[in-house]
Amino acid sequence: MKKNLLFLLLFLLGTSLASFAQKTIELSTESLDVVLQRAKKEHKNVLFMGWASWCSHCANMKANVLTDPAVAAFYNAHYICAGQDMEKEPGLQLQQYFHVRNFPTFIFLDTGGRTLYRIAGEFDSKGFVEQGQNALDPEKQLPYLRSRFEANVSNAAYCLDYIMALRMGYMNTEKAAKKYFAAIPPDSLLTAMSWRIFANGISDLSSPEFRFALAHQKEYAAVASPERVKRKILAATFEKLNNLAAARDTANYFAQRAVVADTKIYSVDSLLFYLDIDLYEKTGNWKAYEKATLQYVDLYAAANAIQLKNIAENYLLHVSDASGLKKATTWAQQSMAMWENYLTGIVAAKLYRKLNDTNDALKMAGLAKTIAAKTGADAAEADKLLAELKQ
Repeated sequence: MKKNLLFLLLFLLGTSLASFAQKTIELSTESLDVVLQRAKKEHKNVLFMGWASWCSHCANMKANVLTDPAVAAFYNAHYICAGQDMEKEPGLQLQQYFHVRNFPTFIFLDTGGRTLYRIAGEFDSKGFVEQGQNALDPEKQLPYLRSRFEANVSNAAYCLDYIMALRMGYMNTEKAAKKYFAAIPPDSLLTAMSWRIFANGISDLSSPEFRFALAHQKEYAAVASPERVKRKILAATFEKLNNLAAARDTANYFAQRAVVADTKIYSVDSLLFYLDIDLYEKTGNWKAYEKATLQYVDLYAAANAIQLKNIAENYLLHVSDASGLKKATTWAQQSMAMWENYLTGIVAAKLYRKLNDTNDALKMAGLAKTIAAKTGADAAEADKLLAELKQ
């Protein structure tokens, strides 16, 4: 009898522990080789999560989705789960190997380390399980989609399926799209399917495919919509030029910029203005900054109080000619008319002081002090400025 009770107790304890183990996904941080060896022994595929310590989406996935019992039960049953901080070794090497650009990225691997499926971003529990189920379906896996497309590269449906699977994991789509466009006859270039392949597959501004789309905006607008065409041009322009500006790569920036400079789309021209002045600010090219802002602020930034304030402040810090400074005072006051901001008042007062216009400097410093009293801002700088001006 005692043996039976002991056996029952051990059985219940074991069941309880097993049940507890299913309530969360424990991501192994062992080397990928070790994880793949475990996967072979257990005849499972691998789920690999790449994260970054600062990534809020990664933290939410770990805290709220990987701990969901239903999610854990599915993934623990079908996958060996592993992960690494992609900004620390050995994650840094894996980031380069897998070309991870977004966090979190989830890579589904077979036991040989081949990528079967890939997704990026934050999912809810239901969506994450659905993605895990898709990764088990051979006809939704990347090797199948790639081989099907490469066997018939002029098939638009096969190409689009493959490109959309690549996009989910932020993988390179340009090669597949370019293969498709090189294979199809001219009368297939301006179809709705070709637009979808271009929109989802091509982002290189200097590519022949992108130049072709720019030259045939009306035709693509007819099979998609003018708004979709505009959004595509805007997104590709921002992605390419913003990255080049961040890298301070002025030569490539202006080479790529030239491709979209004549689109005659207001929103594209406005975007180019903001990207230009951002580049000039990053590289300290204040002469070019002044030239661009004097020419285009009234056209592209007149209704943006924050930008007007920022541009006026850059003039205060980096521009010395009187005509430019006078223009900056009008921008600061335009900003104040839209948004009574204490710091903008200080900028305006200092601009007038830089122009040796003490009366207007006093007025703006006094206005800044009044705004501080209304909003509860610290008026110490206004007080100091007023004292200096009264001397």
